[in-house]
Amino acid sequence: VSPSLNGFKPTQQPPYISDLITALQEGDYDQANEVLLASSIMSVPSDSKKLVREMVVSSNQWKLAYELMEQNPEPIVKNLDRIEIPTLILLGENDGQAVTELGEFLLDEMPNADLEVIPDGRHLLNLSHPKEFNTALQNFVEPQQK
Repeated sequence: VSPSLNGFKPTQQPPYISDLITALQEGDYDQANEVLLASSIMSVPSDSKKLVREMVVSSNQWKLAYELMEQNPEPIVKNLDRIEIPTLILLGENDGQAVTELGEFLLDEMPNADLEVIPDGRHLLNLSHPKEFNTALQNFVEPQQK
């Protein structure tokens, strides 16, 4: 999950958010990527840093998100209760307050959501805790297939 979900306001913004918002408001998506990559939320094992950089830079996530919000400015949080498919929310125990709050908010708003917290985990659990991530995902998906 991400504290940048349109319409969600955490009780305490992560320290990098003001720089991120400034870059986005200026349309400087490259700078927004750099701010995100330098933040503690993107702390990953050293052997994954290159992969994470490539994923962030190539995804063009900021431009896409802003274009979607311009097309439909209504906060997405107003529609979460319409998501009826089973949804797994995976958080790391050390993910940070804003991300944890968002995970709990999603759990409350989405009728078929489950929340699992990976001990000692942070953001990007699939890279930092792949075994635990895969186990949680498998434990969630297998019952859905029956």
